[in-house]
Amino acid sequence: MNYLIPSSIQVKEWALEGSNTLKSIHNQLKSKASKDVDDLFFKHAQKITELVDCTTCGNCCKLLEAGLSDDEIAKLSIIKNERPEHFKRLYLLKENGSDAWYLKETPCTFLKSDCKCAIYEDRPKACINYPGLNHPGIKYRLRSVWANYEICPIVYASVEAVKTDLANDL
Repeated sequence: MNYLIPSSIQVKEWALEGSNTLKSIHNQLKSKASKDVDDLFFKHAQKITELVDCTTCGNCCKLLEAGLSDDEIAKLSIIKNERPEHFKRLYLLKENGSDAWYLKETPCTFLKSDCKCAIYEDRPKACINYPGLNHPGIKYRLRSVWANYEICPIVYASVEAVKTDLANDL
């Protein structure tokens, strides 16, 4: 299959054009077994990920706030040469009603001007796992996939490939 992969600038525009079919695909995917949904996405996401150089995009780092565990906060506070509590005040926000912490600034404070991560080897799990298309249970995270459809070229191209597969199954 040939994949049409948008640039970091094109992805939002292309996603707006394709968003009218998301409700239909959502309903189709919800009616399938979780493993089947995973298989549909895994089949394409791996190949598409290999075709995309994330350092030419960085939309995730420019537009999203990564969540951090306590261990990650401790590690990043050392990297920034700050006490953890001071690091939290400077760089993090706490989610209302929970103990979850996330980076408060976009673009990410660790994103360099060349779209590379200043802490790549120590980046949070949220960053390592993004966009999450290679982890089981996609069926239960479809709303997150749709939210990332207009942010990430990998998500966009994967969703479009899955749409094609579903249309071919009819």
